[in-house]
Amino acid sequence: MDEEHDAHAEHARQVIRSLVPAWQKQPLDAMHWLTGGYTNRNWRFAVDGRNYAVRVVRNLGPRPAEATYLALPSAPAVVAFDEARGHLITEWIDAPTLAQAPTSAEETGMGIARLHGEIPAGIQRYDVHAVIAAYFHAAKDAGCLDARAATALQRLAWQPSRIKGCHNDLNPWNVLSTPGGWRTLDWEHAGDNDPLFDVLGLCTCLEWDQDATWTCVHAWSEAIGAPPPSSRHFHGTLTAFYIREYAWAAAQLAQGNDRPEIREQATDYLARM
Repeated sequence: MDEEHDAHAEHARQVIRSLVPAWQKQPLDAMHWLTGGYTNRNWRFAVDGRNYAVRVVRNLGPRPAEATYLALPSAPAVVAFDEARGHLITEWIDAPTLAQAPTSAEETGMGIARLHGEIPAGIQRYDVHAVIAAYFHAAKDAGCLDARAATALQRLAWQPSRIKGCHNDLNPWNVLSTPGGWRTLDWEHAGDNDPLFDVLGLCTCLEWDQDATWTCVHAWSEAIGAPPPSSRHFHGTLTAFYIREYAWAAAQLAQGNDRPEIREQATDYLARM
């Protein structure tokens, strides 16, 4: 395990120095693996006493739209971004996550509204049905797709009620609470979607009950000047989120990313459908 860790750390150093050639001969201090990443390997490191984060992408590929989202005020300050492959270095933000320091349901709803107000529309589409279908295809090919999930998707009558720029991976570990407001990480999945998907996804990951979730939804609706969703659309969006979360976990297992927390996610969200 130590040899594997050292190999990953050395690869991260190579990525860092390729992204910032001026650091070729600089010592990269305090390399620390951030264990929360599932699809990428993330590290904190220091150069000349300043802290940074690097995202080392496992599945390399072009990300032409992500640069637009990374330029938003709530995103971390970008030091270097390899748009062709996906590797990224940002300045380190020293602040607790929303998971570590949750706010009230009302404050959270207003925070989501402010975030949505920053995100431009028309950059790219995040089609929940298409994303789930792609994950299901990968999982099925590897024998990792539960038939109950496929049935749940077939029965899902949900469609977005409005479309705007969204984050689409808005969990409490991706939100940092700073004195100046939220700073939001991981913009890989950003795109036009129903914004209620972000709201209910964050509430679910915060493990709020239905009363707290509705309080958050009402605060968000009021902040954006829109009526709250119908109960039917609320529950349809929630089910769509559950299926997406299961589908992602099943696809990760199909790729060999067999971590206990990923298996737990697949089991948990399958039971919620």
